Amino acid sequence: MVVHAGKKDDHSVGNLLGLCTWHAAQKAQLEWEANRFVAIRVRPMRHESGEQQS
Repeated sequence: MVVHAGKKDDHSVGNLLGLCTWHAAQKAQLEWEANRFVAIRVRPMRHESGEQQS
């Protein structure tokens, strides 16, 4: 299986990595968990009135 080593929109040969199915699944799981963590952390703080905090 071939996966992206870096940026997902860079399809050059240098950015592709050959992995077995098991390792490709492990890489995908780690990336999903990392993206989920970042998405939760970057939400803007809101006041009780619903306005965003600067």
